[in-house]
Amino acid sequence: MGEQVARVKNPQLSPQTPAADLPLGIDPAYWLDLRGYDPPEAAKSLKRPLLVLPGQRDYQVTMEDFNRRRAALSGRDLVQFKLDPKCNHLFVEGAGQSTPAEYQTPDSVARSVVDEIAHWIGEQRQVCARK
Repeated sequence: MGEQVARVKNPQLSPQTPAADLPLGIDPAYWLDLRGYDPPEAAKSLKRPLLVLPGQRDYQVTMEDFNRRRAALSGRDLVQFKLDPKCNHLFVEGAGQSTPAEYQTPDSVARSVVDEIAHWIGEQRQVCARK
């Protein structure tokens, strides 16, 4: 997997790179597109309510990423930030540092995440009903 990740990060990555040589066998067009994608900037352009709900144990979307989103969206109405300290990228609870091996064990989204999303949706429905 390390060699595949290195290929994605290599400036020489091209659309002709075989997908089999890249992480998860995903087409190079996907990886090339990600290079130009800045989630905080993309989120700033959205004119709708947002819930930013990362897991603190997420090693793919890090706390640094979360803080960048928070900074980009600070001062915006209808944006809520909630951090789940026990969850990984898949919203599965665990302890300690999350690893790719966790993804191999079937599990369910944490109840706390489901409850938070349901609560947030309920709040949005109330806001819409008042309009």
